[in-house]
Amino acid sequence: LATLHNACMKILSKVGVAFHEVEALKIFKKHGFKVDGDKVFFTEDKVLKALETVPSEFTIQARNPDKSVTIGGDHFALGPGWGASLVIDANGERRNASIEDHDNFCKLVQTSPYLDLVAGSMAIPAELSARAATASMLASCFTLTDMPVIANPCSRENGLEIVEMAAIAWGGEAAIKKAPVTIVSVNPLSPLSYTAEAAGGLITFARHGQALLISSMVLAGISGPITIAGTAVMEMTESLAGIVLAQLIKPGVPCVCGGTSCAADLRTGGVYLGGPELLQLMAISTQMARHYGIPCRYGGNLTDSFSVNMQAGNESALALS
Repeated sequence: LATLHNACMKILSKVGVAFHEVEALKIFKKHGFKVDGDKVFFTEDKVLKALETVPSEFTIQARNPDKSVTIGGDHFALGPGWGASLVIDANGERRNASIEDHDNFCKLVQTSPYLDLVAGSMAIPAELSARAATASMLASCFTLTDMPVIANPCSRENGLEIVEMAAIAWGGEAAIKKAPVTIVSVNPLSPLSYTAEAAGGLITFARHGQALLISSMVLAGISGPITIAGTAVMEMTESLAGIVLAQLIKPGVPCVCGGTSCAADLRTGGVYLGGPELLQLMAISTQMARHYGIPCRYGGNLTDSFSVNMQAGNESALALS
């Protein structure tokens, strides 16, 4: 753990992390961080000071109070997968996803005794623009379920839209500031950068007190080092950079580290989400989160199989345990 921590601190202080968002750079400069162009450099003392204000546990409130979820500590919460652009229907036909598919997934999640959260982009509707799709999928989550929401804004504008929608569903902005009602997935762009959209969404959600999932997907050998240890360090470094920014904006705003990093197929550029490397990276990430005293989330129940078969069962079970 000390070796991994020291490697993260070395990258943060010597290499830095690029933030392609002017306001993020201004926030870092205001708090005494070295900024060179788009690149921000972090000292160990500033990182550790920011981590002190991250809650080790927090609650995401649901419209139905009985379904509010506690994140962190020994608590364990399960949510559905998200980001599917294709679906296989009951006839076995693979096709583009639609908003109707997403609505149906919301209904399934609402009736599931096993899932604790609903996700804002379980099936990406091909018939809608990116902006309209984000709003429509979140509206489905807020109206077809009474559960906490994992939101996925792609920009600052979407972040504001989601906060406004949540305020309507929960009875005003004051209600959603008491405790977060959503956790947003903010995805760094590996290696070691944040797009303007990701950084802008992070800033917006942090200001409104909503929980932040700083989640990298480093592909070993493509967007990160070929080794497991190197990939784990890259992932944690990117998460820490985003968490520090969130704490500078609003100390105490709930943050979760983690990711879905995995090995890559260097022949095709594809990913191995069902491979053993995912399990190693998951174990490292959770141990590092405990070391820092912050909650962790990782992708689970994943498989590289293209059908419901033995491979799918074995890989999904291992990634869930």
